[in-house]
Amino acid sequence: MKHLFKHAAFAAFIGAMAFTACNNDDNNIQIDRDLSGEYKSEMNVTVTEIGADESEKELGTYLVPQQFTVARSADGDEYMDLTIKGIKFDDQSWGDLTLTHLKAGRYADRYTIVSESDQSMSINGLGNCTVSLIGNGNPQAVSAVINVNASGRRFELIVTGTKLNGTESSQGAISTFVFDANYNKANAAVTVQPQIEGQNITFHVAPGADITKLKATVTTTPEETTKLYPASNTAIDYTTPATYIVAAEDGTRIEYTVTAIVDAE
Repeated sequence: MKHLFKHAAFAAFIGAMAFTACNNDDNNIQIDRDLSGEYKSEMNVTVTEIGADESEKELGTYLVPQQFTVARSADGDEYMDLTIKGIKFDDQSWGDLTLTHLKAGRYADRYTIVSESDQSMSINGLGNCTVSLIGNGNPQAVSAVINVNASGRRFELIVTGTKLNGTESSQGAISTFVFDANYNKANAAVTVQPQIEGQNITFHVAPGADITKLKATVTTTPEETTKLYPASNTAIDYTTPATYIVAAEDGTRIEYTVTAIVDAE
């Protein structure tokens, strides 16, 4: 995946999270009843490069739809496991990421989950990494901040999930994809409007045209239960194929590859 799904950092969310747990009998959370389940969410990813002198440079921010699960840990009622399914953003494809033995606690009517120490694991494309998590939630929603430290890079993943009830649809599709020259002057470069064939979309552009800031007007179906990433009318660089994602009602990702074909001179 090439294109940035840019989104502002969830600073307010992080500042509002409370991670203090009460140490009493009420802390024995019945995870199966209250927190375990399937969640659909958005995931905000911030990638930071760490220099040899420990200097930091932000490389990009990405917003993608993401499913995750919470399950009771084999370690007992006070622990849970969290699995983020099929992580993909930009050119990264990690597969599933599972954190185990997360300590669960309760503060008032909020639950807290935290990794008691960094967890070491191998991640596809990154090698050996250390991973930590802090989060909170209730029986309807769970949010978490996951930090992944790899050699020379740090990834901050923020997921904000809503629990699914099992009746949500997994269906979703792009129904129309149009470059309107009246909406965006750069769109005049398009000579043949996009054709949708399965999950591949192609269109033609004039030779030598600047296609780095084209804005497609895109609709999805079912309109009321799907969401598009990046959003319709976002400026996209089509010098290489772009990826669009339709998130279904249950969070299922349907990916489309959009390719510009340069006309012969």
